[in-house]
Amino acid sequence: MNPMTEFKPLVALTLKEPIEAVQQLLGQDFPKAAIWSGFLLVQVLFTMVFVVQDMVLPMPDISMMALVSPQAHLGASILLQLAFATMITFCGRWLQGSGTFLQVLTCMAWLQFLQVIAFGILTVLMLIAPAFANLLSLGVSVFAFYLSLHFVNAVHNLGSLWRAFGVILLAGLSIISLIFALLARVY
Repeated sequence: MNPMTEFKPLVALTLKEPIEAVQQLLGQDFPKAAIWSGFLLVQVLFTMVFVVQDMVLPMPDISMMALVSPQAHLGASILLQLAFATMITFCGRWLQGSGTFLQVLTCMAWLQFLQVIAFGILTVLMLIAPAFANLLSLGVSVFAFYLSLHFVNAVHNLGSLWRAFGVILLAGLSIISLIFALLARVY
């Protein structure tokens, strides 16, 4: 059977009915190794898109992105996404959510995979119509946040997008606080 025939309906379902997509994803009962492999594969693909964007659309030498190697980008991406998945799990539980770390990681990997596809398309579009691609990039980011709200709500069974927003906000603030605390110890 062609894997793409099973893949396309899940993409469409995610875009149209994100809560049903979460239920279908979590209903697959993936083994732990598959979840971790999928998560790491998505991080590698995201880094590859980053490298291709840098090759096709080089940043000025004064840009911080020009100083980041693909290996550093991959490492930072893995660490930040793991920290975010951990904090989404803890903050969701704190707000009476029921999601587990592996469920959160599964959903995050899926959403990031869709973002990799979107950013790949945007990279090509940037060569053809840069202004339109920039505008579309903003739309993709807003829609990705919308999907994230629904996914967090569904994973934790929160019953409210506002509570899901609270989980994402608390998780983000926790990670920012941790980064500043680590930087304060270094400097």
